[in-house]
Amino acid sequence: WPKYDMGAKGYLNRGEVGKWLTDLRVAANQPVPDAEWQNSAFVQTDKNSDTKVSVEELTAFLTAGS
Repeated sequence: WPKYDMGAKGYLNRGEVGKWLTDLRVAANQPVPDAEWQNSAFVQTDKNSDTKVSVEELTAFLTAGS
């Protein structure tokens, strides 16, 4: 979390989530996600639509369907 939460503000913005998603995909030897895919993932993750992704929202996104 600290690597992506620039300024230690307690949430990730759209660009920070995009960086995290890109790094995650690259680490998994998958193609870099395009902007549309990143935007869709951000919208799905930002459950309260405040343009900020909290640790709780990210955790819920990652564990959805498990």
